[in-house]
Amino acid sequence: MRGTFLALGWAAASAKEYSKTYSFMADRLECEGQCTYCRHAHNQHKWAEIRSKIGHYVYSDPDDDSVLARTEHHQVQNLINWSWTKGVNFECILGIIALRLLSFGYSDPLQFNVYDDPNFGVLDFLDTFNAHSGALDLLTSSWAALLAGGWPVFKQLHLVSKKLIDVMDDRPMKYPNLQTRPNECDEMDAEEDLNYRDAVVHGLKSGEMPALGVHLLAIRRSSGCPVGTAVALLGVALEMIRSRGMYQGSLKDSGNLVYALILTAQDTLNTWVHTKMNWSPFFDMLTTKWPIWEMLSSLACVDSTRPCVTRSALQCYDMLHRESVVCPHQSPQSRSIFVACGEHDICTWPDSFSNLDAKNWCLSHELRAPLKARPWLRELNHDVEERVCSQCGQDGVLRTIFRNVGFREQSPERRSAPFYVEFGARKPGMLNSAVLREFCGWEGVLLDSQPGETPHGGCPHCPGVSIVATEFVTAENIVELFKKYSVPHDFDLLTIDTDFNDYWIWRALLMDGTFRPRVVAVDFNPDIPLHEAKVVRYSAMAEWDGTIYTVGSLLAYALMARAHGYSFAYALEMGSHAFFVRSDLLHEEDVNMPLRFVKKNSHPPDPKQRDFVDVLYDFIPGERVGAASSQDSDLVTEVQRLRRQLQELQGTPAVPNDRRSNGPLSPGFTVSAATSFFEGVRSLG
Repeated sequence: MRGTFLALGWAAASAKEYSKTYSFMADRLECEGQCTYCRHAHNQHKWAEIRSKIGHYVYSDPDDDSVLARTEHHQVQNLINWSWTKGVNFECILGIIALRLLSFGYSDPLQFNVYDDPNFGVLDFLDTFNAHSGALDLLTSSWAALLAGGWPVFKQLHLVSKKLIDVMDDRPMKYPNLQTRPNECDEMDAEEDLNYRDAVVHGLKSGEMPALGVHLLAIRRSSGCPVGTAVALLGVALEMIRSRGMYQGSLKDSGNLVYALILTAQDTLNTWVHTKMNWSPFFDMLTTKWPIWEMLSSLACVDSTRPCVTRSALQCYDMLHRESVVCPHQSPQSRSIFVACGEHDICTWPDSFSNLDAKNWCLSHELRAPLKARPWLRELNHDVEERVCSQCGQDGVLRTIFRNVGFREQSPERRSAPFYVEFGARKPGMLNSAVLREFCGWEGVLLDSQPGETPHGGCPHCPGVSIVATEFVTAENIVELFKKYSVPHDFDLLTIDTDFNDYWIWRALLMDGTFRPRVVAVDFNPDIPLHEAKVVRYSAMAEWDGTIYTVGSLLAYALMARAHGYSFAYALEMGSHAFFVRSDLLHEEDVNMPLRFVKKNSHPPDPKQRDFVDVLYDFIPGERVGAASSQDSDLVTEVQRLRRQLQELQGTPAVPNDRRSNGPLSPGFTVSAATSFFEGVRSLG
């Protein structure tokens, strides 16, 4: 349609959120349609496992006849059979749709015509198809949300489409009313449309898609079949993601270009669908020669090894040499399928569905670091991410880390369980420490200013809320709070998750030096590029407002950690959590591993347009624990020379202590002279 450019501009400029335009068709107490919220963790775990299993199956090689593939096929067949069991369809509706689509994609799509009627028509098929799967209702919900959710529904619709076309091409045909009906959308295409369509089909097969200008010309010309125009819009979105590093970001950020392209493509088809009074346009969408489902499948976040609408491809960065490098880590095998994070209220152990046993899953409290450390950080990848009670995949990552570094040494007179400290702890049932506390016998301290309350729906009466100590944690009081609650100086796990001052709070602990946990987990800001060391400006009583202005970049944490004897270990591929291990517990090959990172545009813009503080020289490599290289020493010398020049220009005396003096960001809290130096340069500019 000729007005597509106007529609695109409108969608990009409008303030409406996807939930006000398209929404999923169900909302249930136990799990809602997208399966991002469950009351109990065991259902969250179950549907994450189902999503991973069928996603891996749908994208696997159909000709693979190995024992493992046959076992996987048998497991998936059991899941399909279970999906038709009475009563399960309300637990996770999108998951049930995905399972039932497998019935149509890997067998005769007309199998549910029990009467084998030769006059079985288009509308008969579509009514039966939707009644059994709900797929057509699904297509009226937000494509943007479906693409971000990790379910392989668009790949499955592609398989259903291929099956249906194959059935229609069979000779002789039992269903003439299906076979003789032409695709009314494809018939509207001109020769230019067919040439563009062939180019896109070839690009999807070869991996070399048409250039951006080809898609834009197709949008400007507007294909006769509206599906073609939608394909062109999605082609632009795919180019933005793969070649230009642009992602959809928050679904509430309607100004994002990728979001606007997807929304406009869906609006284009939605407008056309509403020109008919029945399901027939959906039949044309299922039998069109336009690769609409393949395009949507290419955009979907179903694979942790490739970019999609909400994330970049995996990147690695050498923070010593300040350059991007090839990731040295092993590739994921068993869990490469992306699984989104999710919310739940209560930490409950997965049922028999998962074959997980708490006794075997939890690590022995007697586990100690090996006498001779071996390099193991290269083994960390998406496969280790597992969510039992954590919000994302933290449970599996922490289990793997402690399996390699063991727990703290204890005196023979006092044997106690591993010890954790975690704050903020508003919903105890989905914390890093939740499964450790509830099922693995760990001891520890939970701190939060508002236990049980969250901006997106609290749980004041949930189990565990009563044990959370009500404390507002700041950089000024963190050390005293640890002393108040008798935290061991060498405890096992520290999790910092206040959503705002995390960097500054950890900085205060590191600078004090009293407490040296073995492992530290922190929230970082995945919206900040990997080569930038930036953090929010410290304000003791500040709280996150839901925008991009939150915590700090991964590089900022890593530089500070390295200067105080901690090494970067891992960052979640499906969240924004990073893990650091005390360097003395690691093999020397693991101490300087590159940062491993998946860039995401996770949050809407900051309407206040606040500046981040650049801390690139706050803890420079030469100031780290241990010997500095000549290159690091040269860098230190150069920074000190520039600092002296700045002080001379400002008429201020040189300060000998480079680490602890100068430049308060707020009353009573000081930062390093290097940060003050950077702020001074900014003010001169």
